[in-house]
Amino acid sequence: MQDRDVFMDVLAGTKHSINCYTNAIMETSNQQLRSTWQTLRNEAEQLQYQIYQMAEQKGYYIPAPPANPQDIQKVKSTLTSAVNNMNNSGSQGSNIYSGGTVNPTLHVNTDTTPSMVSSTNQNMTNSFNQNQLNNTNNMKLKK
Repeated sequence: MQDRDVFMDVLAGTKHSINCYTNAIMETSNQQLRSTWQTLRNEAEQLQYQIYQMAEQKGYYIPAPPANPQDIQKVKSTLTSAVNNMNNSGSQGSNIYSGGTVNPTLHVNTDTTPSMVSSTNQNMTNSFNQNQLNNTNNMKLKK
């Protein structure tokens, strides 16, 4: 097994652990146990970042160039427009937050609107989508 494979396996396992800890935190009502889960998750996040840094130093990850500002603005505008269209559509835009149904074919472009976004979560959704765009543009896996 090559070093790169070991790094990728450890990173994948650590990411999975972080997701499991996060789910446990959300499901735990006992504050002491919840705090323990949070500590374990924080430690796993620190470990994941350290492993990532080592993998990057060894050349297993190559950061992508910064995203073009015009492309970022285009994505923001498209998502904002889609959310605004959904918010103005009334009952057509049922979503999981209001107890409505979810459209299984979710597309984000200027002609369709996402059906899983509530109006109260517009800023959070925009922030999440920007983070996803940044994550995609900031890191590429070296083959």
